[in-house]
Amino acid sequence: MTTATIRPRPARPRLAASLILLRSNAGTLEVLIGRRLSRARFMPDMYVFPGGRISADDHRPWPRDWGRGESRGGEATRAPSLPAHVARAALRETFEETGLLIGDRAVAAASESPPDDPMALAYRAAGLVPALDQLRYVGRAITPPSSPMRFNTCFFHADGTQVIAAGTASGELDDLHWRALDAIDALKMAKVSRFMLERAAALHGGMASSAAPLYRWVRGAVRIGPDPYLLRSGVANGRPSSARRLSQGQGR
Repeated sequence: MTTATIRPRPARPRLAASLILLRSNAGTLEVLIGRRLSRARFMPDMYVFPGGRISADDHRPWPRDWGRGESRGGEATRAPSLPAHVARAALRETFEETGLLIGDRAVAAASESPPDDPMALAYRAAGLVPALDQLRYVGRAITPPSSPMRFNTCFFHADGTQVIAAGTASGELDDLHWRALDAIDALKMAKVSRFMLERAAALHGGMASSAAPLYRWVRGAVRIGPDPYLLRSGVANGRPSSARRLSQGQGR
């Protein structure tokens, strides 16, 4: 008599956000990247971009007048179907891990600011309001089913020349520096990180023509294609949609 092997169910991916900051320095394109600590449970000793999972605070609406910043005349580039709390998480994680803010100069003092929110206070002290429209959606990646910790991560890109140093890095990332793209080959990075960096660089240079991709693993092999969440939610014609499928790790 034989007994069937019962395989454990894969962990459900948790929604996360990451921000790829790129800047041109003396004609050389640089990225802000740091190394995760050796004791980290997920991707220890790997070089990554600032980011992390969505927190409960990211779902809390920001003060209404935080949207009253100086306009640069640019078009909003955050994918219209992506819920705002995902982009907020990208800004929050970047501030926590690097001490950097992405914002516009405020046209008036904020009347509402959560007193227990360090990032909100940092924006207020700097006379800035968060600038979600500076974020460009790069793509999404879902951790392999074999991983004990899984994330459904939305990657964004922003211009590193527009950031403002307003805090102290948390220490979650070691060896955090701006590095030239042609000098990171020797760094220990996941293939998905290199893939998203390449696409972010194409966006930065105005050369990205394909739709935002979904990077995932199917039966042990990498699959890359247009993000079905964005296609299903009508990004092409700008229709807003529910965030339910994104939060549940659609596309596994």
